Amino acid sequence: MDEALKSLESSGGYAILLGLVILGVFYIAREWQKGMVARSQARETLTRQDFQTQLERERANQDMIASMATRMIEALDGNTRVIATITEVVRETKVRVEAIDRHFALRGFDDSEY
Repeated sequence: MDEALKSLESSGGYAILLGLVILGVFYIAREWQKGMVARSQARETLTRQDFQTQLERERANQDMIASMATRMIEALDGNTRVIATITEVVRETKVRVEAIDRHFALRGFDDSEY
């Protein structure tokens, strides 16, 4: 300890000044690193929130697409039923028209007059 005090006395206080400068640089570097960590954590939090928002949007889009697909299937089923009904009506109409044609042919009517 005596040697350290003699060293300080012989250096004219420059060692104390250098020690304070080193201590100050260390403190500034430590605070700078803390700030970097805080900014990094803030960016990570914002990125996580953006990701959550995007994920919620994607889930809503998926639900909307599933709903649209269900409505499309229901509409196509309805169209299929309508087409089947029209086909049945046309088929029955064809049978009746053919029966009328046979009836007129048996009775000797000429359809060119009509």
